[in-house]
Amino acid sequence: MKLSVQNLSKHYDKPILQNVSFEMNTGILGLLGENGAGKTTLLEIISTLIAPHTGQVDYEGMDVVQDLHTIRKQIGYLPQKFDFFPHLTVQEILEYVCRLKNIHGRQRITEIEEKLNQVGLLEQRNKKFNALSGGMKQRLGIAQAIVGNPKLLLIDEPTVGLDPHERVSFRQLLTTLATDRSIIISTHIVEDVALTTDFVLVLHQGNVNYFGDIPAFIKSVEGKVWLYSGENVTEKLQKQGALIISTQVTASGVHIRYLSDTPLEGSLLLEPTLEHAYIYTNRKKV
Repeated sequence: MKLSVQNLSKHYDKPILQNVSFEMNTGILGLLGENGAGKTTLLEIISTLIAPHTGQVDYEGMDVVQDLHTIRKQIGYLPQKFDFFPHLTVQEILEYVCRLKNIHGRQRITEIEEKLNQVGLLEQRNKKFNALSGGMKQRLGIAQAIVGNPKLLLIDEPTVGLDPHERVSFRQLLTTLATDRSIIISTHIVEDVALTTDFVLVLHQGNVNYFGDIPAFIKSVEGKVWLYSGENVTEKLQKQGALIISTQVTASGVHIRYLSDTPLEGSLLLEPTLEHAYIYTNRKKV
């Protein structure tokens, strides 16, 4: 199951994506970037909803523009805002999706049962859409996306609006689904990528800032994350070009975490995280 994106560009009034290239196989890829970075546009192109201006997307050797109808059967998509007719039940929504995908009769009954079980919504099958919690709606969104067993799953900002427990539960669900699928998760929440994926694609202003495995990305900022404790030296650090990550004021003084190639004297070196690498890389390429 190979997805190949080569030199992909899209523009409206301004460039949205600029020469985006990457490849992936089975597993989970975290698509990380701030709001407006081009994440949703990239997913919409891969899912065949819109066409690129230049470049090419191939899935299993098929072009998403030329082989659109064939590829659509192999792609599941959960948009950022998943909504449905509020009066329909979970069961009715999945029956509707099955009809759209030409799944009928006994196969449809089996398919719905299987998908509800996979996402943990069997007991909620008779609940109406507007009675579901945020987490349940996202699980239903996943269920409709995997009807027909597509091998490429595209998920846009899946944990926005979920409480901490729902976010943990949802991440566990995605990990389970990834055993025999390629999944791309688009998010601006660094923690979701750090706890769910092994590989990351960082988009910034439509450009790829980084593509590769997370440990190597984190390693790229070793020796650049510092903690200074004492008086407030924020202004001094900023004049030196440091990027302030956090400032904490306690009874013992001011504690400043910052990113810099040249630390202030007396600073303590810290272990880097994915968030540090993400902030540092985007800051360097503004």
